[in-house]
Amino acid sequence: MPHMKDFFFSKCVIYICEHNNNGAMGVIINKILDNVPFPEKSNSLKQHLLTNDLYKNKKKIFFGGPIFIDNSLVLHKTIKKFTYSMPLSSNISISNNKNILKKIEEKGVPHKILLGHSGWAPGQLESELKNGDWLMQTITEDFVFKVPENHMWEQAINSISNTLGPGGNS
Repeated sequence: MPHMKDFFFSKCVIYICEHNNNGAMGVIINKILDNVPFPEKSNSLKQHLLTNDLYKNKKKIFFGGPIFIDNSLVLHKTIKKFTYSMPLSSNISISNNKNILKKIEEKGVPHKILLGHSGWAPGQLESELKNGDWLMQTITEDFVFKVPENHMWEQAINSISNTLGPGGNS
């Protein structure tokens, strides 16, 4: 929501990967790690991550969230019979396999490299939604992989406003 001021979550778009009785897990898909204003005490971790051999030659590495920030995930377009990944939908999968990046890049598969993820305890996300902290909507594979990250939040907010009709409510 526009009123969210948390430096990690302000103007973020989160793809929810799992939501069940145990809680929820998602990844922020519109914040490049370079641009995340880490608290001063975490700046050395950010620099370590950006200079890691696995990532230092990559154009964009996304900040997936503040949990396990040193663990990488790859969100990618689903490839049939690709056993290294877990399907999240018919079109989007996720993996933490270190060998997947090379295979995906060789095949030209749309993807995002993410460090860390976001998580909610049981009932926490529902409470935050009820509180008005988040807006939920369905998104497409094209939105995840083709919309420039600096336009995602505004596009998502505008698409919700447009569905509410004149005056912003229905």
